[in-house]
Amino acid sequence: MDDFVYKKAFLDEPEQIAVVETVRGLTPGFYIPRTRWGKAMSLRMNCLGRHWSARDYKYHTVRKDVDGLACAPIPDALQMLGQRAIVATRYLPQGLVRPFDSCIVNWYPEAGSKLGDHVDNSESPEAIASGYPVVSISVGASCVFRMGGLSRTDPYEQTTLESGDLVVFGRSRRLAYHGVKKIIPGTTPATLPLPEPGRINLTFRIV
Repeated sequence: MDDFVYKKAFLDEPEQIAVVETVRGLTPGFYIPRTRWGKAMSLRMNCLGRHWSARDYKYHTVRKDVDGLACAPIPDALQMLGQRAIVATRYLPQGLVRPFDSCIVNWYPEAGSKLGDHVDNSESPEAIASGYPVVSISVGASCVFRMGGLSRTDPYEQTTLESGDLVVFGRSRRLAYHGVKKIIPGTTPATLPLPEPGRINLTFRIV
């Protein structure tokens, strides 16, 4: 089995609406992360379970680089989606599925938003060594997603992720480079309760 898996239409329309309503209702809410150099990123973020800091690339129990508040727990409904994704793709059998520690919610506006190629390597050495998969669920506007290899110079596979699509990667691809090249304008489903066009991405991890 491939260690990097796409699944189209993982979430149906009512589930997508529920995801948007859930993440918009969380407290504390979204913020604009700033890098260690003080530059504002082109998206809004909210970390659930554990807070990932764009300043030090580490996980914390509080939003130390934002407002000092404790981050919200992962709602049960979202935790269930992340675990269901592993079973639905047959990545692992049900008996080996574990609860996720962190869910990073990124909210991309349609205009000029992206996420550069990077590796998810802020987690503990034990979590990374286990190869336990990262689960990424897209809701809202379509995006051009890139997945590469273990070196930044390896070839990249590029695909369009639409609302409801799923990406799962782990094992030999756990430290693969990946990123969002662009958000495609005019693709936000009108049925989603978003205040403005954009894409919401849920990324589940074991920390």
